[in-house]
Amino acid sequence: MPTLSVIKYDFIKILKWVGLILGILIGVFLLIKGIFFIKEIVSPTPPPPPNAAFGKLPPVYLPSGIKKNFTYEVDTISGQLPLFPDRTKVYKMEFTEPDILAFERMSQKAATLGFDTKAEQLSDSIYRWKIQDPIIKTLVINARSSEFSLISNFLLNENLFSDREIMREEDAITNAKSFLYSLSLYPEDLDESKTKTKLLSRNKGVI
Repeated sequence: MPTLSVIKYDFIKILKWVGLILGILIGVFLLIKGIFFIKEIVSPTPPPPPNAAFGKLPPVYLPSGIKKNFTYEVDTISGQLPLFPDRTKVYKMEFTEPDILAFERMSQKAATLGFDTKAEQLSDSIYRWKIQDPIIKTLVINARSSEFSLISNFLLNENLFSDREIMREEDAITNAKSFLYSLSLYPEDLDESKTKTKLLSRNKGVI
């Protein structure tokens, strides 16, 4: 019958062999990964062909009779055309599920802005609120997608512009942000450093 010291010696010997085998396997694995890593740097594997799940883009429509000598302007922030890869992933957009409390929340937000609590339903998800203080304002909100429009006839109201100081650009930005925050619709991913503001002038009810 083996003694305790013999069993201990055999167990330590087995552990050494197991550790050696595991070390060799890990070394081989890291070597293979390193070879593939270097191979991808030297000669990258081409991406798989696009599956064109949304179909091919239609040809660009160019009306006939365009003159050869014409000028154009790229309306981007940098003024240059962006560089796109030859393919990209297109992710499915989540469908907005109906929410029975969406209208109630929008009504509360509209009320905080002074609009009438009674809304006019334009469709199954679009509602309209109105207020007259001192001019008529109309707020239309899609309670499902949170898209909105604010309309008023301020250009035709001379009382708003008589003996009134011109609002500074900083004040206009603050008011716009405050309005969006009141509706909880201020975009979290908005880059304010790239957002431009433009002061407009009014002449006889026309901007």
